Amino acid sequence: MIQHFKRPAAMRPGSSMPPIQLSDAQLNSLAAFLLKLNMDNATALENAPEFATQGALVYTANHCSTCHVVNGVGVKIGPPLNGLSKRQSRSWVEEHFADPAKLSPDSIMPAYKLSPKDLDNLTTYLFALPE
Repeated sequence: MIQHFKRPAAMRPGSSMPPIQLSDAQLNSLAAFLLKLNMDNATALENAPEFATQGALVYTANHCSTCHVVNGVGVKIGPPLNGLSKRQSRSWVEEHFADPAKLSPDSIMPAYKLSPKDLDNLTTYLFALPE
């Protein structure tokens, strides 16, 4: 699949698909996503609210899964993020993004300078996650 993304015409002669210009990590993520895609989750993705899509993109762009687990996916360095709304207030979470060490002195999480829109989308997304 990754070779097809990189060189579609070589893998499928006559293909008009242009090569996809992504890093190897991004290509691996795309391939993993497509391999998990089915009719049920495709419908859910198609009907996902805009804040969820945008929040998930902010989450992914900032590599949050390298330390946190969402819906069973990610690394367990930081706390899992499902059920976050039951453990913390929205203002606490937003302040934590800006200065993690202030609210969690032992935290290794870096500070994030998110735009107001990205912060809103990410926080709303995290608070919408099921427990």
